[in-house]
This record gives sequence, structure tokens and C-alpha cells, in this order.
Amino acid sequence: MAEKRGLNVTTDTFGFGLAVELRASMVLQPHLIIANHVLAHVADVQDVLAGIAHLLAPNGIAMIEVQYLPDLLVNNAFDLVYHEHVNFFSLSSLEQAALRHGLHIVDAELTDRQGGSIRVTCARRPSPNTAVDRLRRSETWLNDWGAYGGMQGRVERIRQRLIDLIADQTGAVAGYGAPAKATTLLNFCGLTVNKIGWVVDTTPAKQGRHIPGTRIPIVAPDDAPRPDVYLLLAHNYARQIMAANPGPSWIVPIPAPVLL
Repeated sequence: MAEKRGLNVTTDTFGFGLAVELRASMVLQPHLIIANHVLAHVADVQDVLAGIAHLLAPNGIAMIEVQYLPDLLVNNAFDLVYHEHVNFFSLSSLEQAALRHGLHIVDAELTDRQGGSIRVTCARRPSPNTAVDRLRRSETWLNDWGAYGGMQGRVERIRQRLIDLIADQTGAVAGYGAPAKATTLLNFCGLTVNKIGWVVDTTPAKQGRHIPGTRIPIVAPDDAPRPDVYLLLAHNYARQIMAANPGPSWIVPIPAPVLL
């Protein structure tokens, strides 16, 4: 789609080697590099950051957004842990990785994307910033193993509560949304087509397929009856989805299962 719109697209895997090739072909170095929800997916974070540092103009900035580890832990968002997400970041860990390549985090803000993310601005020169200092101080609890050790018990409680909620329903239960996180949630909870009749998703490429490991079919909104209860699998968009689909009851599974 980007190529059809006339953009100059390179489809090779980005890293230091490709950055060297790109810079050699450029008249000017870029003053802005954007990497939104990229670093969670790459096998070699340092190689990507080295490439960004090599390409970036001396007075340029790099905008990087990643899922925020503290939000994942506090919100019990275990369904975000799946094969594509090989890295999870706090401000402190992202900062240490960037500093190895002379990139300083000069600004940071929290966003609600992906259930909780952090967007940072990186530059070659350090610059004091109260938002960065405040977030850095707020993360000291991550240095204690207790921040992670209790999560297993919480997600097992979520699983049992969700199973019980669905078992209590007397009408038809369907899922809404087929993001990758749905595969983690449904398989961990043992919810198959015997419990969830179908999943509605508006993405044409997903329709006519199934949620892996569950045999639950994915259908277009107009190709299935409205159930009595929807299990909201794209729970990070709960407000928008529920507002656009009034009528049935909703089970929101994360941060704790609740029937609305």
C-alpha cells in the first residue's frame, strides 16, 4: 500500500548493515526516524538501535514507542506475551539500550496504545526533562523480584474467574476481535469452540479463518447472529468497541474478568 502511494519503500530487515547502505545512498541524513511498536518484535534490539544511530542526522530525533512493562504487570496483561513479542521495556531498560549507541532519551510520555505504552524521544545530546526523571523514579519497584513473582498467581485466578463467568451464561457466547493476544488468552484458559461459538472481526484477511488451537471460526460482523454475550478479546479497545456495538452483554477479561 505504501508503494502504491508513491513512497520509497525498502523491505529488507532493518539493522546496522542496512543503515550503512541507506546512508550511502542519501543526500541528507533523516532528521526524524519513527519506530512505533517495532523493538518488541526484533531479534537483535542493539542492531536496530545501532542502525538508527548511524542514520540519524546530528541534530535529528528518533521517536520510539514500545509496550510499557509496568502497565503489563499492573494490568495483568499476560495475553500480550506471545511469539511476536520477544522484548518488553521499561523506560530504564530502553534508556540503557539506547545509551550504548549515543542516543539519549530527552522526552517520554505514556500512551494507552496496546494496553499501555511508552513513547520516547531520542537525541544525540542529553537534555534534562522532568517527565523522564519522574518516570525513571517511578520504576524503582521493577528492581524487586516481587514485581514479577506474583503475576503467575494472578493470571491463574483470572483464568478460573473467566472460565466460571462463561460457564454461568445461559445464552450464546461469542468473541469480539481476533488479535494475536486472543490466541494466548483462549488457549491458556482452555476456551475452544465448545465454549465460544465464533469470533467476530472486521479485518477481511482474518475472516474465514480460525483462532489457532481452538477451532473457533472468525467471521465478519454481518455473517453471524448477535450473541447474548460477547467476550471482548480486543480488550485494549473496549471503550470504542462497546460504544459501537450496543445491545449484548460484554465480558472484559483483562485486568480482571467482569461482566458488563
